[in-house]
Amino acid sequence: MQRVLSFFAGALSGALVGATLMVLFTPAPGKTIRSDLQNRVQTLRDEMQGAASARRAEMEAQLARLRAPQS
Repeated sequence: MQRVLSFFAGALSGALVGATLMVLFTPAPGKTIRSDLQNRVQTLRDEMQGAASARRAEMEAQLARLRAPQS
């Protein structure tokens, strides 16, 4: 579990650093940058929710196997 949290913390911090650098060094209008940033944040949020849902399903299946009577 610690490895998963560390991965997501690293991914999130990398995304924040990348977004900050993009805003600072991109010669695009502010409205375009904000729109792109919102799209990237939404994509990241969707990916994280999908990964969390998949992990939850794995954990629920494992719990069901552990709770099942041994025969």
